[in-house]
Amino acid sequence: MNKIELTVGSFVKKLAGREVGSNEELLESGILDSFSFVELVELAENELNINIDFSDIEREKFKTISDITNTLKKMQ
Repeated sequence: MNKIELTVGSFVKKLAGREVGSNEELLESGILDSFSFVELVELAENELNINIDFSDIEREKFKTISDITNTLKKMQ
């Protein structure tokens, strides 16, 4: 696991209160909502030093931990 996946996974685990699989739907399951999504973006910017432009965010790229990790890797 790389730093991005560990950071995102830890954040999601804290939100869910349990382990979450890397391909589990976060938005549909309600683990990730609009408020926690903003927190995730702030985490990526502050902890991982990744600049995220909200206009570049597409819902499909943030469905699972795996999707988020791949998207953030591309934004580095």
